[in-house]
Amino acid sequence: MITRAASLLGAGCVNVQPLSGTAAASAVYATFAQPGGPALSLRLDHGGHQTQCWRVDFSARWFTTSRYAVGAADKLVDYDEVGELALLHRRRLLVAGPATYSRLFDYPTLRQMADEAE
Repeated sequence: MITRAASLLGAGCVNVQPLSGTAAASAVYATFAQPGGPALSLRLDHGGHQTQCWRVDFSARWFTTSRYAVGAADKLVDYDEVGELALLHRRRLLVAGPATYSRLFDYPTLRQMADEAE
């Protein structure tokens, strides 16, 4: 398959993903959360992904979701807002990943927030 894809694209090499992010997200939700449980994810229009508890995805039907955003001026995740929302809504599952948000997440800070909201 890799040789065929490289030939079709006229490329020296290709990266073929056997599974989509949707399957990976589903596995995480099923492993770490309970149906009806709370989840907090990045807004779709701020770089989130529809598989991150957005209303058109199954995950939004399984979980009670809240959204966090990026700052208007710097376009960075506002970790103060994330922490406040996590505590306010008791969100243990904080969804963060590079769907279309091109910056690095501060995963240790998010983990600490999830632990404090538990």
